[in-house]
Amino acid sequence: MIMALLKMLPIVSIFKKHLRGKGSTFIVSKDGRLITYDTAFKNKKILQAESIYSYFAGYDVLSTDKLQSLREKFTKQKKGYITLNYQNKKSYMAYYPLKINDWIMCYSIDADVAQESYTVIISLGYLLFTLFVLGLLVLLYTIFNINKKHQKNLLEYVRKDALTGIKNKETLKTEITNYLAKDKSQHTGALFMIDVDNFKMVNDLNGHVIGDEVLKAFGTLLKESFAIDDIVGRAGGDEFIVFVKEIEDEIQAQKKANEVCQKIREIYIEDFKGSISCSIGIAFYPKHGITFKTLYNLADQALYQTKNQGRNGYTCYIEK
Repeated sequence: MIMALLKMLPIVSIFKKHLRGKGSTFIVSKDGRLITYDTAFKNKKILQAESIYSYFAGYDVLSTDKLQSLREKFTKQKKGYITLNYQNKKSYMAYYPLKINDWIMCYSIDADVAQESYTVIISLGYLLFTLFVLGLLVLLYTIFNINKKHQKNLLEYVRKDALTGIKNKETLKTEITNYLAKDKSQHTGALFMIDVDNFKMVNDLNGHVIGDEVLKAFGTLLKESFAIDDIVGRAGGDEFIVFVKEIEDEIQAQKKANEVCQKIREIYIEDFKGSISCSIGIAFYPKHGITFKTLYNLADQALYQTKNQGRNGYTCYIEK
C-alpha cells in the first residue's frame, strides 16, 4: 500500500519542471536500504548494492570520514546535503527525514545542472510528504468509517431481542432506569407487565415455530400500539414490558391496556389452533414507585392478580 501511494505521487513532473529533468528522487531507510525511487532514477549500481552506504564505499563516492558522518546524520534523522564524486564527476545529494519509519528522502542532481536552491528542494520534500500523508489519511478515514458502521450495527444487534426485534431485557432495564433517574418532570408514567396467556398450551397445540410467530406478531403489535418515545421490549419467554413515559391519568392507561387485550385476540397466524389473549399488570410512576425495581415488582403483583381472576384482562396495582 505504501509503495503504491509513493509511486502515484507526481514527483517526476515536478523535478523535470524545476531542475531540467536531470535530478532523481529516492527514499532510503536510516540503514541505507532503498525503499522506493522515481522513474528518473537510473543508477543501476545503487539498485544492485546492499545499501547506499556500501555503494558509496565500494565506488569511492565518499571518503571514509564523510561516509561515517552521513551514517550518523541518517541515524539521528538530520537534514542536510553532501557533495558526491564519482569518476571525477561531481553531484549533490540533499536529504530530508520524513519522520515516518526512520525514512529519509534524498534528491540527487549533477552539479552542472543544479540551478535550484536548497530551499526549493526542501519545499518539494514537504510536498512529497504532504501528498503521502494525505493518501494515508484517506486510507485511515475509510477504515475508520467501515469500523464505525460495523460497531453501530453490532451495538444495535446486542440491544435487541433476537426473535421479536424489539428491545431485550437488559436494554429495557437500562433505558427505564436511566429515564427514571434523570426525569425531573414527575409526569405520570406507567409500567405495563404483559404475559401471553397459556403460552405453553399454544406451543403444545401448534409447535414452537408457530409459537415464535405469535411472539413476533405480539412484539410488532406492542411497538405499533405505543408512542415512539415509550420503551417497548421483551423480557424473555412470553413476558413483555412497556414503560409509558407520559400518560394523562390512570384511566388512559386502562384504555391502552384494554386496546392491547383486544388487538392480541385479532392476531392472525396461518394454521394457528386455539385462541390468543394476554394478561396485564400496571404500576404507576411516581405514585407507586420511582425506581425500575419497585415498579417492576408492583406491576408483577398486579399481573398475577389478573391471572388469578381468569386472565385475558388487566389489573392496576392498588396499595394495600
